[in-house]
Amino acid sequence: MEKLVRGHVLKHLQDNKLISGEQHGFVPGRSTITQLLVVMDTWTKIIDEGGTVDVVYMDYQKAFDSVPHRRLMEKIKAHGIGGKIRNWIEDFLKHRKQQVVTNGIHSLEAEVTSGIPQGSVLGPLLLIILINDLPQLVKSAVKMFADDTKLYGNSSTNQGIEELQRDLDQLQQWSDRWLLRFHPQKCAVMKLGTNKSEASYSMPVKEADGSTGRLTLTEIEAEKDLGQQLEVRTSHCPHNS
Repeated sequence: MEKLVRGHVLKHLQDNKLISGEQHGFVPGRSTITQLLVVMDTWTKIIDEGGTVDVVYMDYQKAFDSVPHRRLMEKIKAHGIGGKIRNWIEDFLKHRKQQVVTNGIHSLEAEVTSGIPQGSVLGPLLLIILINDLPQLVKSAVKMFADDTKLYGNSSTNQGIEELQRDLDQLQQWSDRWLLRFHPQKCAVMKLGTNKSEASYSMPVKEADGSTGRLTLTEIEAEKDLGQQLEVRTSHCPHNS
């Protein structure tokens, strides 16, 4: 039944052209290869014209485990999925219990209100629906493979750098609203081009005392991007390792 529901939902999304063109995960005709070809072509063109590119690799905190059921159902409804299919998905997510065991003592069972069953057929598509509007919020380019997200832009000018930072702040606000948190300590920046930018980027973080501070993102020279090891071996463009 789960496969049938997934097929119905995917057909509805495709027929109505609802899936973001920036999403390359679990969508027929798109793949890790299609995404990498697009970004490498874009980066190379900018650099060949004398520009520089800053790429921010985003990291969610346990995306599948964190998906809030109520907010996901809001997104499902907004995508025009209703009736029996919507009810089935709601039942699929609900009626799950969890129990904590400490020193052999079992707590009372509690209803699970967040998370998508990992390894499920429907799970990745539900996550895609939840984050589908993310590219609309930013001016910088963004590419996604399910929850694997990268944001990038031409960093040759102060305007480009400021735009990328504003977009990071915008994404943080989005994540707060939809309770799908980023992990700033694991987000990182890769800088490409002959004269790489000196810009630093930051994201808000909760301090131990409950206040909000900002964390400067780590700059990296290599990243495993959709299974391909990209390395900045020269000052020109990333190479596949």
